[in-house]
Amino acid sequence: MPPDKPERAATLPLEPTKAQTVLLEGVLARKHDMEAPDKKAMKRSWNNLYCVLKPGLLSIYKDAKSYSHSVMHQEPLSLGNASWEILPNYKKKKHVCKLRLGDGNEYLFQCKDDEELQRWSQAMEKAVQPLGCRGGVGALRGQSPQPARSLHLLLLLGCPPRAQLWQERQEKEKVVFVYNQVRASFLSLD
Repeated sequence: MPPDKPERAATLPLEPTKAQTVLLEGVLARKHDMEAPDKKAMKRSWNNLYCVLKPGLLSIYKDAKSYSHSVMHQEPLSLGNASWEILPNYKKKKHVCKLRLGDGNEYLFQCKDDEELQRWSQAMEKAVQPLGCRGGVGALRGQSPQPARSLHLLLLLGCPPRAQLWQERQEKEKVVFVYNQVRASFLSLD
């Protein structure tokens, strides 16, 4: 290597973060809803933040000026094993969707209107699609895919951790259902 060119560290990304393809950016209201499948987030208030969506990554900034100066509000959210779901029945606000990350964190995002919601949904589909392990297009559009097919697709896509989480969630739902049936039968004895 010529002495006038500095050596590049092996751990640095090949291209700077700014140079990566931006799929969509803009201000969204965001609420950190869950830290884990059974644990609500400590700070659950809505905040207007500047979001920048890139393939496999969602970066959050306080505002557009912070983005232009590369000052992040928090670490970027990895979209590996993520799912995006439109929540048409969310009562408190309109145009809300949920981003569920592979690590169990869940964030709610509010768009200003249906058009913006569709733009973010389409861009999010592109951002997570190359990563494979998702709940399928049905999960993106707020429809629940058929249970057996979902598990089968997750296993076929080579996503055993996601498939295991899905199976555990299904088992929890069965336990709750049985508990409610037993409880109802005891209450009817009174």
